[in-house]
Amino acid sequence: MILETEPRENQEPQNKLAKLKAHPGVINGEPDELIHQDWLAEWVEYES
Repeated sequence: MILETEPRENQEPQNKLAKLKAHPGVINGEPDELIHQDWLAEWVEYES
């Protein structure tokens, strides 16, 4: 195993955020805004 203490000159710095995968359907925003939304359309009454 070789431990490199300095980055290679031909290697570009990696952006960790660019590596993230998209997750469709995930809500992206302020949590406080979720509290004030009208959730009546999403409500489904449970029938047993």
